[in-house]
Formats: sequence, C-alpha cells, structure tokens
Amino acid sequence: MPTKVQIYLNSAQDAAAASEAGADFIGVATDTGKYVSWWVPYAEAKAAFDAAGPDRTHVALTVCTDLAEIAELLDATRPDVVHLAGAIIPLERVAALRAARPEVKIMQAIPMNDPGPVEMALAYQQVCDYFLLDTNDPNDNYIGATGKTHDWSISAELVRRVRIPVILAGGLTPETVAEAIRVVRPWGVDSYSHTNYTDRPHVKDPAKIRAFVAAAKGAW
Repeated sequence: MPTKVQIYLNSAQDAAAASEAGADFIGVATDTGKYVSWWVPYAEAKAAFDAAGPDRTHVALTVCTDLAEIAELLDATRPDVVHLAGAIIPLERVAALRAARPEVKIMQAIPMNDPGPVEMALAYQQVCDYFLLDTNDPNDNYIGATGKTHDWSISAELVRRVRIPVILAGGLTPETVAEAIRVVRPWGVDSYSHTNYTDRPHVKDPAKIRAFVAAAKGAW
C-alpha cells in the first residue's frame, strides 16, 4: 500500500494545493495564540479543512495541554484528528480526552531527541491512534517545527515495535523522503518546512508538494 502523506500548511489556498497534489492528511497548527508564534486562528484552520475537501483527513495540531482548551479547538475546527505536539500530557489525561471525544482520533507526537522515545510509544499506544515521530529541540515546549532530521535507526525500531500507524516527520524533503521510507518503513510521512517556498517560509510551494507526494508514494 502506498505510504500516506501528511502536509502541514497555513491557508485555505495551500490546503487546496496539497489536496490536489494527492496529500492524504491535511494538517494545520491551530491554537489560542498563547503558546507559539506560528499558530493559525481557528476560523482559518476550519477554512483550510473545508478547502482540502471531505475526502482528506483533517488534522489540527495543538501545543496546548489543557483539556478544556483542546475541547474548544475541537469544537471550533471539527478535525478528524487532533495532533498533540506540546509538552507530554500524562497518559491518563490523554485517555480522558479519548473517552470524552471518541469521534476524534489522537495523534501523539513523539520527541525523538528526548531519552526513551520507544518506551514512551509503547506506553502511549494504548490511548492513541497514530504516532508522529518528530525532531524536537529540548529547549522548546513543543515537538517539531525544527526542519531537521533525527536518528532514523531509532525511528525504525519504534515502527517495528508498536502496533499503531506511525508517521515519520522531521526535516524530510522531496529528495530524501523515499530513502527515509525505505529505512524506517513508516505508515506515513509528514512535511512542513521543506515543502514551503525558500523565500516565503510559511507559504507552500505547489511544485515541492507535488514532488514530495510523488517521491513518497513511489518509494516502493
């Protein structure tokens, strides 16, 4: 089965371009604005999901750890998946979120530069639907958005040992994604930084999206 592709973006225009290019998952980092500078307001996130179309999976990324704020996000944007990418929420609270909102799948970001990512994944797989393996800066309070790769051998071990779908992120480019897939064998791959225009770092380059999707889906 071809590898699934998730593209993160910031606008309805970019969502339409990613959908047209064949991305399976359309992601938007949306929040209250209190936590990170690159957040997208709820209304704009919802507009991006609408532009992507109903046949794509809509993913709302949050770095918030407060369940009431996460519930607000879910009500405002109506995603298919919530991507938890902030400080690690205790397992029992993720379980509570899952129980309270069973209609929304949970994608837990795994910080691959922290100690013990495999052990964390083995513990959290009981309350999550997907893992996203991302490169984190230990000095930040969120996971990802570095544009850098991490140790793919650890990612490959994690993929072998868990039983839920794993999406590989972290510095993947149209030129490197096929090799990453062959090494790690993830269920899916993710891109934000390296499918943007070089001189406009938060705007998607449709040509790069098409190249990334083609390379990922042609890796096998």
